[in-house]
Amino acid sequence: MTVGITRKLNRTKPHRDALFKNLVTQLFQHGTIISTHEKCKEASRLADRLITMGKKIASDDQNTTKSSSLYLPHIQSKLFLSGDNSKLISKLFNDIIPVFKNRNGGYTRVLKLESRLGDRADQSILELVDFLPVKTNSTEMGLNKGNMKLWLLINNIVKSNHLNDVKDITWKNLYKIGQFKDKETFSNDILQITKFLKLNENNTNDWNESKEIDNVNKIIEKIYSFIPNKCKTARINEFQKKGYVIMDKRPERPSPEQQLH
Repeated sequence: MTVGITRKLNRTKPHRDALFKNLVTQLFQHGTIISTHEKCKEASRLADRLITMGKKIASDDQNTTKSSSLYLPHIQSKLFLSGDNSKLISKLFNDIIPVFKNRNGGYTRVLKLESRLGDRADQSILELVDFLPVKTNSTEMGLNKGNMKLWLLINNIVKSNHLNDVKDITWKNLYKIGQFKDKETFSNDILQITKFLKLNENNTNDWNESKEIDNVNKIIEKIYSFIPNKCKTARINEFQKKGYVIMDKRPERPSPEQQLH
């Protein structure tokens, strides 16, 4: 197995380590960051490892001291914990890790953006999956940044004339987002996004709360009744129509002796 393959980013190791520490610290502090695509990918790998280590500490009830002495110093060494980030470890264990207790991986998401205007470098958004709520009472507008993928998916549904016109891949992605979230919270997130998009993007005041709640309930019902393998089945049918043969397992290779004969 090849170990240690990583992007050098045209930096020395101390500079690169400091860069990733800063990116992951800001990710845990704010829930989402924007940087070049390569930096986001490498910071994503580090953030996933740190969350996995934190979950091992949080889940080890019988031998917490041993787990803490093994993993906690490594977590602390990969973060900047001074100044505004002095309580970041507490936030990691109290706010971030409990959200991912049912996930076995994939704690971060990288979404590509348009190239940067100055040097045309590829930009991306790095965000924690399912971490930030859409609506909070602490912000002036009641909306928080984050959940970019959810915003894009709901925007597709808002622009569709009917739910049946929405593509299966959209329902599949919504199913993947909602399977680890509370249904009531997920419904509220979708409602708030729909309200913002219709009132601000469409520049209209036509908003019927009861009607939109019914529409959101239909969306939720569609999401949780979605069959994840439906898209896979559709692709298989498409390949079969073109004459391809779909096999259940990879055929066994003939042995060297059989190849000689």
